[in-house]
Amino acid sequence: MLRLGIISSLLVFLAACTHNPIPEGYTGPLATVTDTFSQRSGVSADFFVLTAINDRQIDDSIGGTRMANQGQGFSQRPVALSRLVPAQPAKFTLKGRRQYGAPILELVNKIYQISGDLEFTPEPGARYVVRGTLSEEYSAVWMENSVTGEVAVKKLEFKGSTSLGILEK
Repeated sequence: MLRLGIISSLLVFLAACTHNPIPEGYTGPLATVTDTFSQRSGVSADFFVLTAINDRQIDDSIGGTRMANQGQGFSQRPVALSRLVPAQPAKFTLKGRRQYGAPILELVNKIYQISGDLEFTPEPGARYVVRGTLSEEYSAVWMENSVTGEVAVKKLEFKGSTSLGILEK
């Protein structure tokens, strides 16, 4: 019974900690942005996510995946979050990151990461997806229109390694 009470309290606390991308009192038009991932194995995936709007942190798929997979050992089933955002000019922070199912795996594997800010005005009612690629030679993250596949705003790109690995194989 005590365990159920602790879990319930934790869920209420986590719900209160969610970071809504829509500012309080905003009543204007909205667009949708969906994070994506590329499954690499049962223990790792490359995530491409929206992490902040105008420097205000929001929930993303990396955190959602961590929460959904907690207590599952090394395995990882990625979660792709979708959220409504204000359709107005803003600074969007995008991130691409290779994520592992357990922190210990990050000590012995390469972690590629790229992130940065883009000024962008979403079209009202439009749907966007965050896409990217991560590798030793080239990493990039961008937003594209999910219907047309067109890049909606310039890509954040880096040629060369973006590896954060502590130990290399």
